[in-house]
Amino acid sequence: GEIRRTRRFSQVKAEEILTWLARHPAVQRWCVLDDLDLHNDAVAAHQVRPDAGVGLTHGDTLAAQCILQGG
Repeated sequence: GEIRRTRRFSQVKAEEILTWLARHPAVQRWCVLDDLDLHNDAVAAHQVRPDAGVGLTHGDTLAAQCILQGG
């Protein structure tokens, strides 16, 4: 609950994603599906933010597909 709402938690998530990517340089296309604002521009360009009250929608999956296809 409450920890998920803090900016620090979301920044740590973004840092973990970028660290993982740095350790896996063969990964060229990636997408993050997370309802939280991760407060990182590099991650935001690859993020789809589903509505937490609705869940993952077909539109979200299309947006993720677009990111993964480089569009």
